[in-house]
Amino acid sequence: MSVKNKNNLVKQDPLYYTASNQPAIVELGEYDFIRIKGQGKTLGAEFINKVNALFFFNKVIQQICKRQEIVFSIPKLEIMRWVEGNAFQEQVDEDEWHWILLIRKYNFITAEMIEEARDYCVRKKNFIIAESIVTEHVKIGKCVSIMHYGKIGSEIYSIKELRKYLSFNNLKESGFYHEVHLSYPRKVIPENMKVILRQPVE
Repeated sequence: MSVKNKNNLVKQDPLYYTASNQPAIVELGEYDFIRIKGQGKTLGAEFINKVNALFFFNKVIQQICKRQEIVFSIPKLEIMRWVEGNAFQEQVDEDEWHWILLIRKYNFITAEMIEEARDYCVRKKNFIIAESIVTEHVKIGKCVSIMHYGKIGSEIYSIKELRKYLSFNNLKESGFYHEVHLSYPRKVIPENMKVILRQPVE
């Protein structure tokens, strides 16, 4: 497959990777992810280490797929966050955050490819953290989403708008707060970074 015909989920699934500047309800489906769990501050040492691990793992899968002439762009980083025993809260100690880092998995990535990537990372690169990277099938369903613009850590302003929308429309949270990061910090100035904020509802 030529670079021109590269698989790109962001282009292939625009509903998933777009959002309005105002809170709005969207119906999403079921998706497969490659993910790793953790706890602590966003941009803390564990968080950054596991983000890097997740992307490295996906790059290994890229190389495995290239041997079969399958070319793809790695989808965007996503984060699900919660506080144990509570839904997403606006003011908590960041050390209490539990989070899951996720990247959407293409349908052509097989279980055998995942295991080959894990074996390469652990046995050949001594990258033990890869043992914690697994695949997971997630049903998102009905949620309220909003596009947020700004540096990492400023999402609270858009979260408040999202919560006002839930309250006004008598909607209840039914899953983990969810972010889809569309921008890479190294390529975009902080004020122009884009992230989709989502809250599953019922």
